[in-house]
Amino acid sequence: MIAAEPIIMKEIGSGTRRVVNELFEKNGHAPNILMETSNTEFIKQLVQRGDGISFLVRQSAAVELEEGRLASVALEGSKIFLDVSIAYLKNQHLSPSAQAFLDMLRKIAPEKAPPQGFRSIVGDMLKNWEQTNLRKGPR
Repeated sequence: MIAAEPIIMKEIGSGTRRVVNELFEKNGHAPNILMETSNTEFIKQLVQRGDGISFLVRQSAAVELEEGRLASVALEGSKIFLDVSIAYLKNQHLSPSAQAFLDMLRKIAPEKAPPQGFRSIVGDMLKNWEQTNLRKGPR
């Protein structure tokens, strides 16, 4: 059972930690936390050393997974998504590129959109950008 495994956990307050805590709570278990840290590289090193398991955003361990230094295990049940937010100062002037990025996010990720992975959102942004620029033609 995964609840018995020593877990190297992300720090309190992180989105990953919130999602993992909710997952354990939903299943009536408490995680066996060996240690907690905000440093993803340190977590990956500890897991590679055999000190425990962890829950990380897949993209943060993509290289280690591809090279076989880490392995992932699918969990039963629904897919888990981590909310990602964009934050900026309300009255801060944004550069044209930052404003364009924000405008594109608003178009493809409305406030009440169903959860989707960050890769899907960025893919939608790229598709939208390519379609817009193809219509404009070469400059």
